[in-house]
Amino acid sequence: MNCRLLTEYCRNGWPEKSSIKELLKLYLPVALELTVVNGLLMRGNRTVIPSSMLGKLQDILALFVTVREQDSQCGGQDWLSCYKSV
Repeated sequence: MNCRLLTEYCRNGWPEKSSIKELLKLYLPVALELTVVNGLLMRGNRTVIPSSMLGKLQDILALFVTVREQDSQCGGQDWLSCYKSV
């Protein structure tokens, strides 16, 4: 929900400080750095990730690390074939 409001603020302009939710006031110091690119909320060249997605992102990153480790153990050959042979 907060990312949706931040996205709305970036697209339509920030409201008066008094009407901004307390939690979103934390973003005021970086408000000028926030933009929306192809529907993604960005701060500079970084994607703003909602806290509700952090757990899923950590799972994906852990899988990526596992795949890279498998690739290095397989000597560069197709990691899926190598993984299936284990």
